[in-house]
Amino acid sequence: MLREFSSAKSLILLTILAMAGDIVASETVNKRIEQPFCEETVSTNSILRSIELSDTATEIHFSFVYRPKYWCRLDYMELVGNNTGKVYNIKRADGYRLGEKKYMPASGRFDFTVTFQAIDSADTAIDIVETDENNVRYTSRKNIDLTGSQPAFRYTTHITGTYEGTAGYVGVMKSGADRDLKMTWIPVDNGKFKYTMYSDELIAYDIINGPNLFMGSWDSGTFFSENADISIDFMLNEDSDHTYGLEHHDISIEAPDGSLTTEYMRINDLTYKKAPAILHLETLKQEKKYYIPEYYNFAELMKSCPEKRDSLNAEMNRRFKNKTIKTAEGAKADSLALNYLKNERVNMLCDIAIKMNNLAGLYAIVHEAYYSKDTKPIIEAYLNGYAGKYPESEYAIYMDKISGTNEMIPGMPFNDFSANDLEGNRHVLSTLIEGRPALLDLWASWCGPCRRTSKSMIPVYEEYAAKGFTIVGVAREYTDSSAAAEAIKKDGYKWLNLVEIDDAKGIWALYRRHNAAGGTFLISPDGKIVKSDVTAEEVRNYLKNLYGDK
Repeated sequence: MLREFSSAKSLILLTILAMAGDIVASETVNKRIEQPFCEETVSTNSILRSIELSDTATEIHFSFVYRPKYWCRLDYMELVGNNTGKVYNIKRADGYRLGEKKYMPASGRFDFTVTFQAIDSADTAIDIVETDENNVRYTSRKNIDLTGSQPAFRYTTHITGTYEGTAGYVGVMKSGADRDLKMTWIPVDNGKFKYTMYSDELIAYDIINGPNLFMGSWDSGTFFSENADISIDFMLNEDSDHTYGLEHHDISIEAPDGSLTTEYMRINDLTYKKAPAILHLETLKQEKKYYIPEYYNFAELMKSCPEKRDSLNAEMNRRFKNKTIKTAEGAKADSLALNYLKNERVNMLCDIAIKMNNLAGLYAIVHEAYYSKDTKPIIEAYLNGYAGKYPESEYAIYMDKISGTNEMIPGMPFNDFSANDLEGNRHVLSTLIEGRPALLDLWASWCGPCRRTSKSMIPVYEEYAAKGFTIVGVAREYTDSSAAAEAIKKDGYKWLNLVEIDDAKGIWALYRRHNAAGGTFLISPDGKIVKSDVTAEEVRNYLKNLYGDK
């Protein structure tokens, strides 16, 4: 569990009152808690920066965070005490009007304050309750600590950093997790940020430019939650595209010698940054020998005249449509680098990771497995170097799970699993599709491309269901299945849909889609994978041939 903590400061004011000739003293305690941690949050577009407590009111300082020029809105909010159950209502909002669509500035962040009724001293933590777009109440943050006491965790990671650019926040999330979910935002003020992480596990995390993430383009650096002081610097590079608000960075991370963070960076350096083929390619780019001179001239013109970007880009595409833009030396370097990445890097990484023999090495293997279509050499490296070690680590659990399953390539048997439907009834995939051509559709309510693919299958299903073809959907959801149920009703899926809550069954791991929202898998009547990531037209053509349709 990822949490943030900063110490609270208390100021005691002594007020002397005179009543009926007697002097009565009363104390008013004002406490400010910077970036208080909470046990769970489902709020994806806000930062809780600080809380101020007094005898008369409770001030909470928030920030909206989102893509520049896009809006956020808060319609309703209340606090609920964890001990008393009391509800604390809003007294006023400063800098923001409830219900207002607030468009984000260039920084992607907007700060405001909400003042609530004073909290009973018996409540040492609170929940924040909001309403969604359908006016349904939900708890957006649970058990926000109000004591300011230091939590007891095995690992404390102190992070300080600098940021070049306009972004008002960066994000931290578990490395390899889906980037639409479970993000913790950290405010950037005057080009600096700081963060204290508490964890009971040694886990790899990514730190990312916040606004870029919402625009689908990001740079990230990886560190571990460990007992260490870590420095992270975001330095703007020349790939930044200010016309479209994208800032690209070179990310520098400094950690103590021997730390897992440093060890993992060493693996990346040896297998990527310092690999001879990659070094040669990057040298050509730095010396401007990778592209032909005419291309570099256009690139400089586009950089100096951003207002003409679209017309220049069109002219560049026209001029170089049938002409290579790479030099002969650049093309050769490209080929060598591609061959290294495709055929050599994985083996080198696995060899180094095995020799390293620590959790950083294990994670390097796991990270490669997340994104690789061919996991055979990766699984072999795990079995030879790490099987039986770190049995409680989620990385070992993941590798143990996929080690006994099939690659999802044509001709291989599908991986069987069980999952519940929306009513809680358990189903086994092999039973549902036995002897029938089938499509396994892994999707998510929050994944637009997945839902478009699923909807495209409806006409195919309607055409061939009577002949025996079936579709089994599995929705990858978090917390509960309500969003999936709403999506199924809205999109009109006519087949059985199961639900995977919080990756409990590891279905995405079974199908090698750890970091993806979904995928489609066409399965033959004898239970073999026909093709992955199939389109509706490809499914229709397969069924036409199978059923002998003309």
